[in-house]
Amino acid sequence: MCPLVIRGSIHGRLVTLRPLRRSDAPSLDRVLRDMRATRWLPPRVRRETGEQFVERVLQEQRTGRGLAFAIVPQGSQEAVGQIRLFDWYPPEQRAEIGYWIRRAYWGRGFATEALRLTCQAGFRRLHLHRIDANVVAENVASAKVLEKVGFREEGVARSSARVGQGWADVRIFGLLRPEFRVASEGAQPALHPHDRQTRRGLATVVNPSRSRRRQRNDGITSEDRNPRRSPAASSSVGARLRPPRSQRRPRHQSRRPGCTDSARSCLRRTKGRGSCEGVPQF
Repeated sequence: MCPLVIRGSIHGRLVTLRPLRRSDAPSLDRVLRDMRATRWLPPRVRRETGEQFVERVLQEQRTGRGLAFAIVPQGSQEAVGQIRLFDWYPPEQRAEIGYWIRRAYWGRGFATEALRLTCQAGFRRLHLHRIDANVVAENVASAKVLEKVGFREEGVARSSARVGQGWADVRIFGLLRPEFRVASEGAQPALHPHDRQTRRGLATVVNPSRSRRRQRNDGITSEDRNPRRSPAASSSVGARLRPPRSQRRPRHQSRRPGCTDSARSCLRRTKGRGSCEGVPQF
C-alpha cells in the first residue's frame, strides 16, 4: 500500500488535529503512565512507552494501514492525546478508530470533537463507507462519546478483552457514512422498523395519555377547538361561550384583613365562592 500523507491540520472549536510526529512522544508518554487513563486500553498499548507507541503508529501510516492525529487543545502546542484510524483496507472502504486523551480533559468535549473531526476526515479523505469501534463494556464514558457522534451499538463480544487478571466483554459499535452525514447536520437518522416500533412503545409507556389525546383529537379541527378564533364564527357564538362581565363568577371579591394567602390559593380554598376565609396571620 502507498503511505498516507496528511497535509495540514484539522481545526475545531476546542481542539486541533495535526499529524502525529516523534516530538509528541514525551507528552504521550505521560498519558500512558497514568494507570487510570489506560486501564481500558489493550495490554500492548499499556506496556509501550510514548516513543514506542509513536514509532509503531508512524510505521503503520507509512505502510498505508492507518491515519494518526495528535489531539492539541486550542491555544496550546502540546499533544494531550491521540486519535487514529487503523486496519484500513481500501477495497472494503472500512477502518477501525481508537483514541485516548489525558485525564484532565475528560468530560469537557475534547474527545467528542476529536472523534467527530477524525470521522469526517475518514469519510472525506479516505472515502470510507464504515468506521468500527470496540469499547470495553465497563468503559461507559467512551461509549457515550461514540453515541454522541452517531455510532450505533451492534453487538457484544463476550470475554474478548484482557483487563487485569480477567476477561471483559467488548461492545461493538459501527458508523456508516450516511448516518454520520445526518448526525452532523443535526437531523434524526432513519430508523429500522424494529427501532420505530420500539420508539412507539417507549412513548406509550412514558406518556400513556399521549395516545388517548391523539385519539380524542382525531377529526377535530382548530376551528372546532376554539370557535372564537375561527373566521366563520359569529358574535352570537362568542357571546354564548363567554357570559357578560356582570354575570361572570367573581374570582376574588374580598380578603380578610391580615390574610397572607394569594388570590389563587384563596380561590382554591374557597372553591370559587368568592369570599376570603383565609386564616389571618398576626
